[in-house]
Amino acid sequence: YPNMTALQNLKYFTKLRSTSLRTDDLMNTLAKVGLEQAARKKVKHFSLGMKQRLGLAYSLLHNPGLLILDEPMNGLDPKGMKELR
Repeated sequence: YPNMTALQNLKYFTKLRSTSLRTDDLMNTLAKVGLEQAARKKVKHFSLGMKQRLGLAYSLLHNPGLLILDEPMNGLDPKGMKELR
């Protein structure tokens, strides 16, 4: 949701799953994908690569055993591609 911050988006998606994670846990997830500095910025101001990272953060929220990703490097800069590998 572009008018919400990255942190608000993650909180919203945890509520959709009828779960609740602490803000610290959500911030740790954002840190894993390199978005901790952008946690309180609105998603509408994110680059395509940042949106990709936020999507990855959604996927990591509940510690899945396996992730199948379709074009996960689309929109990432070279540094982001290296980090994802």
